[in-house]
Amino acid sequence: MKRFYVIRNIKNKSDFWSNTVGWVDYAGFDVFSEYERNTLNLPIAGEWVTISINDDENVAADTY
Repeated sequence: MKRFYVIRNIKNKSDFWSNTVGWVDYAGFDVFSEYERNTLNLPIAGEWVTISINDDENVAADTY
């Protein structure tokens, strides 16, 4: 299982972070590695969410 991370807006849970344009809807957000998650600062109102992808390419999201 592969783990990646996204940044979700805690005030509007349908918004995710894009380093290029800021808060965006479900399409166009950035995906981060564990290294980035451990070294980058969150934007205001941001929280890390873990995205797990198994071998069948099924995706599960949990707040980290």
